[in-house]
Amino acid sequence: MAPKPKAKKDKGKKDAAPDPNAPPEEEKVDARQLWLATDALAKAKAARNYHQLERDKINSFWEITKRELETVKSELRNRERERAELLERHQVELKVYRQKMRHVLYEHKVQVSTMKLEATRTLQNRQEEHRAKEAELRRDCR
Repeated sequence: MAPKPKAKKDKGKKDAAPDPNAPPEEEKVDARQLWLATDALAKAKAARNYHQLERDKINSFWEITKRELETVKSELRNRERERAELLERHQVELKVYRQKMRHVLYEHKVQVSTMKLEATRTLQNRQEEHRAKEAELRRDCR
């Protein structure tokens, strides 16, 4: 048998049909770029999610703190109002006490004046009685 003829290589043809199973060079570059872009997108999504969670935490803390501030302000207003009411009540009690003291002092003054007047009258009456008895005794002695 004769040897099989070898297939001739086409040296002049450089644009031969590519292997359908092998990815072309452009597709390899595009696949790498696609992988890099996908990786960058995943990182960007992760960063975005992280920052959204941080933003939500900060907003939550802000709202909680704002509510606490309103609560504390409300308590402060209540305490200031209570303090003002107590101060006003104290002033009223002091006024009433002073009025009672004036009244008691007035009554005391009236009683002292009355007692002095009665004592003076009694003294005058006794002196008069004493003079009368003394005069009677002097008349009896003569």
